[in-house]
Amino acid sequence: MASNVNFKNHLLRFQKFHNCYYGIRHAESKANVGGYIASNIKTQTHVGLTELGQKQVLLASKQYFHFFKSSPLIISSDFCRTRETAQVLMRNLPDVGIEYIENIELRERFFGEYDGLSANFYEPVWNEGIDYSEKGIESVNSVLDRTTSLILDLEHQYVNRSIFLVSHGDPLLILEAGIKQMEVSRFRELKYFDNAEIRELIVSQCPNG
Repeated sequence: MASNVNFKNHLLRFQKFHNCYYGIRHAESKANVGGYIASNIKTQTHVGLTELGQKQVLLASKQYFHFFKSSPLIISSDFCRTRETAQVLMRNLPDVGIEYIENIELRERFFGEYDGLSANFYEPVWNEGIDYSEKGIESVNSVLDRTTSLILDLEHQYVNRSIFLVSHGDPLLILEAGIKQMEVSRFRELKYFDNAEIRELIVSQCPNG
């Protein structure tokens, strides 16, 4: 069992952000339709978007068109379904100087022994505590640590950028809880990200507004 002793919210008491951040959950994937958990980058590389998922991204590119201003930065998890979501999105946006990179800190939360099994196993894991890491499962606190650390790093690297984080349901909700500086144990109280949803996470310092 991994120790959680050093995990933390790196954004606690963070008062002013230099960039504007948006969360984007991947569109409908083959795992969503198949009803199974695909959380291991080593074994789930083939789990891309469905045809409906492709259409969802196209719709999102039109619905959230106004979010993408000059020189947006799109950062994606390196899972197939997030990469494909980002690629379809970029193909359907105007040429506004989009920069694209991938970052492993946005990967899906790893569900350990439940990877590849029924999505029904999500619920019992969600009902466990934020330090729960039995059966190889990545704890909520671990996800909080890596996602908020990414934001902190981005704050040191960029100023006045609109940054889009293409990720997965749990990491995005846990990050949102961290940004709101709420008890991360309550992350499931936040509205879950729909497939291909683009949500404002930090907009108070949004550039080019």
